[in-house]
Amino acid sequence: MPGARKTSVVMLVNNELLKGEIEFKIIVWVTVARKSSVFELQNKIAKAMNVNISEDDEDETKQGCCLNFEFVLILDDVRERFSLENVGIPESFGSKLILTSRSLDICQRMDCQVVKVEPLPNEDV
Repeated sequence: MPGARKTSVVMLVNNELLKGEIEFKIIVWVTVARKSSVFELQNKIAKAMNVNISEDDEDETKQGCCLNFEFVLILDDVRERFSLENVGIPESFGSKLILTSRSLDICQRMDCQVVKVEPLPNEDV
């Protein structure tokens, strides 16, 4: 649901991670566009991580292999399901993924552990 303060909640998580009390070498925040292809998403993530991948080569498999190391990735405002593996986010590398979405269905289809954030009452906004 829009306006539930999902982005605000993950901003707090991001800020806590940046304090360094929990050790991760890289913490990345990416706002996902409405119609991002796997290639576009890979490039956004790589750019945020200062990883160079060839923008001329649209082979998603080659692009994704460059993202295989431990990091925290926050994907804000995910509106469509996509394959984490195709993007280059395998579960086995110890990376952590946090995503926000307006759709419970998308979260469930991506096998996420769901934390539902209820909208604030109008007087609290």
